[in-house]
Amino acid sequence: MAVAGHEGWSDSSARAVLQLMVESVAELIGFEVAALSVVVDDQLATVAYTGPEEYRTAPTPGGRTTC
Repeated sequence: MAVAGHEGWSDSSARAVLQLMVESVAELIGFEVAALSVVVDDQLATVAYTGPEEYRTAPTPGGRTTC
């Protein structure tokens, strides 16, 4: 996901680190589903997710799914 003006955190290596963080925290705490979202242009964008696939595409409150 490349968002204009946000290239630093949205490049593939940064997304890989964010994904690893979400997976690690979920495993450590014991969560089945965990996500990391950011606000981009007044919309919530999910940048990392771990859990069952059926929940991955669930709409966010801002109506935007990107993960």
